[in-house]
Amino acid sequence: PFIGFVEFVFPEEVPFPSIPIVADGTLIYPRSSSGTAGTWVCGPELWLALQLGAEVFCQIGYHGRSALRPDGARSLSLRHGVKQLIDDRTTAKREFGAGSIEEKTLKDAVNTIYGKTAQDVAEQRSWDAYKQEMDNVGGSAITSPFHAATTTSLVRAQLLATLNQIEERGGRVFSVTTDGFITDWAVQDVEALDLYGLAHHLHEARTA
Repeated sequence: PFIGFVEFVFPEEVPFPSIPIVADGTLIYPRSSSGTAGTWVCGPELWLALQLGAEVFCQIGYHGRSALRPDGARSLSLRHGVKQLIDDRTTAKREFGAGSIEEKTLKDAVNTIYGKTAQDVAEQRSWDAYKQEMDNVGGSAITSPFHAATTTSLVRAQLLATLNQIEERGGRVFSVTTDGFITDWAVQDVEALDLYGLAHHLHEARTA
């Protein structure tokens, strides 16, 4: 686990730099942090930047420790929670049918775990119908800026590793959005990429 405030420079040949900077309320991916004080970054994007040959200068760094269970194994508390909800959804689909209220409720539950870890990390306000006024949303029982930021960082690292490897191997990427990207590569070729070693960890998490 790592979060740091860094300056960086990517080599000219890297088509898609992997460290974002906030500019006018949105993220941009410049080739260097020149002209800024630097930016905050989590472990996955920093790791990918180093794989791509970037020079990174860490000004402030927090190297965390994984939570351990009494038996010494890693906690993985969110993984166990997600797995339980997925298993429950499978049971609901079998018992009550696909599209049933039970199955849809559990689908919403598993899909909102990330949202609950990120709830009110940045201050949010919503309409309180009882008070008839806008009020702070407040954090949830599992709000965690570290988990929220690292989850986002991991997904961005996966996407950017994919785009860079496609371009490195002669493919082209035409458009990228939050929902996916358009490329001239076949799906099976994209799925076969090792993502500089990241794919193994993603497969392991998906399987679990």
